[in-house]
Amino acid sequence: AATFFPACLAPKGTMKLLALAAMTASATADCMATAPSVASHFSVEMHDSYKVVRSTQAGCNNAYILYHRGTEKPNLGSEYKYFATPLQRVALTQTVSNTFLEILGVSSAAAVISSYTTSACLHKRVEDGLAVEYVGPSNSWGGGNDTEHAMQMQSVDAVFTDPFGASGFEAGDFGAKTICVAETYETEQLSQAEWIKFYGLFFEKETEAATAMCGTASRFACSSIAANAASLSQGTTYQPPKAAFVSKDYTGNLKINTVPKAMALLRHAGAVFPDMSAYASRRVMHFSGDYEEGYRFDASAVDEFHEVLAMFDVVIDESYPYMQTQESIATAYGIPEGVAIPAFVSGRVYTLDKTMSHNGLASDIYESAIAEPDGYLADLIAVIHAGGLSSAEAASTTSFVRHAASGSVMLATSETCANPVSVRAARSPVCADTAGQLTLITSVGVIEDTCQPVTSITYPQCPSLIDEDGEEEQGGWALFGGAIAGISVGGAVLIAILIAITIWCCVKTNKASGAENAVAKV
Repeated sequence: AATFFPACLAPKGTMKLLALAAMTASATADCMATAPSVASHFSVEMHDSYKVVRSTQAGCNNAYILYHRGTEKPNLGSEYKYFATPLQRVALTQTVSNTFLEILGVSSAAAVISSYTTSACLHKRVEDGLAVEYVGPSNSWGGGNDTEHAMQMQSVDAVFTDPFGASGFEAGDFGAKTICVAETYETEQLSQAEWIKFYGLFFEKETEAATAMCGTASRFACSSIAANAASLSQGTTYQPPKAAFVSKDYTGNLKINTVPKAMALLRHAGAVFPDMSAYASRRVMHFSGDYEEGYRFDASAVDEFHEVLAMFDVVIDESYPYMQTQESIATAYGIPEGVAIPAFVSGRVYTLDKTMSHNGLASDIYESAIAEPDGYLADLIAVIHAGGLSSAEAASTTSFVRHAASGSVMLATSETCANPVSVRAARSPVCADTAGQLTLITSVGVIEDTCQPVTSITYPQCPSLIDEDGEEEQGGWALFGGAIAGISVGGAVLIAILIAITIWCCVKTNKASGAENAVAKV
């Protein structure tokens, strides 16, 4: 079956390496600015004695006035919520917030945390009596205790929660303390990660937040460029590994996940996706109608599901419950004995539960991968491009991705916390590790992250593309693909890198948006 070449630019699913680099570069444009450059669900206005921060996602729609602790509180009207900063004690009702605070080095402010927290150091705070596990009101999902909930909320300066949780707080007694965060509602990995700037504003850590964002974005970009260049280095006939996120849901349906964020991760990891046009009847849209969710197979279509599964070299299982083995996954997928599914034969089946909470309730993928997309991407690259390593060895250094057949789950107990108040270190290779010696210069100094000047690699010819009406789109896209065929990446990637460096932390956001708009997206 035809596959998507990462080196081809087309409206659907395929992407030229140069465009990939330009897209990532635009996502890191103006990364040292206090205001977001790619995140779309918050904004900030800086004034002499206060800041106006807005959380604009539906369900939030809040505006916050931040003023320095100990100075006079502004009075700009009742439509705002007012917070003296830096915040000193906060409640984190959603685990996504945990990692952002740890990267900023302000986790000591966490006084109330979710029972689903995977952070070993935040769990240690609970054990040491410095924090407590969140208790909801009696009418909350799963039940709670009104008295204990009120005591917890009264003890903090602010409560970080998501749009779903915010509605309950707004209707209660602690709406004035609620800060609505919506990083998971962003549509791209780096847009999600840029919410570190939002958190930084509330802790007066703007410079630290921006520096962390620049580091995350540059590591993400370098890994992406290196992974895609490595795939293409094998020549024009080489087919990079085909990979998919797969799951069985609580209703028993089997699904190939094609949500845009999942597909973007696979593209950045240098993986490809097979032609699924023969299974178009199984394609389902997200309930919002905004994007494709995946290919769903009910009990009557298990054989079709097996046909599709056999197309992939690497399978990444997303199913609940956690701690599955390759054998239990095969059983869940209904794979009969004697049916050879390549990923299962080769042992290239993985799960997303390598690091879990101390109590085994939650996977760190849902807590940390939002703030650390570079770490998640590094894991995917490791198992998709295993090189000479076995399928098990490929996952030996990962943080989120576990080898299903033989990998063990690590419970993040308090004993694994080396330093409860230290700044969280990155879990992905720095760009110097992916090769090259280019230096990214920002407005506040030098970030020692580098991108890879690859040589002697050629772009493949783009395959014919089929539009939604079934007609070949041989025009501009195919001509563009043909025009770049044979160009060495020694030049092309260098151009891409120069574009990335030029845009990275130097140009204005409006220039970046032009580059971003020029990139075709799935």
